[in-house]
Amino acid sequence: MVGFLNGYDVASDRVLLDGLREWFAAKLGYGTNLVYWVLAKKLIFPDGCPEEPWSPAIEQQAVAGLIGLIDEYFDHLAGDQEGRRETV
Repeated sequence: MVGFLNGYDVASDRVLLDGLREWFAAKLGYGTNLVYWVLAKKLIFPDGCPEEPWSPAIEQQAVAGLIGLIDEYFDHLAGDQEGRRETV
């Protein structure tokens, strides 16, 4: 999943995931020096990342969690856009 997102981000001239890492770090309260997928793991598995290799159920949980976080991020961006329109 991360490889797909990184490829899509490159294809979009690095616009797709712009700000995602910073947003994840803000949600955690730390980690501005970490890559987004490490921050996502910390958000998805707050009690610690399961030992690898992951079972299919854990893999599914991780993918669903990442998609949920990205949806939340895009909702956050959409809310910011609406707020900017009101102030213009």
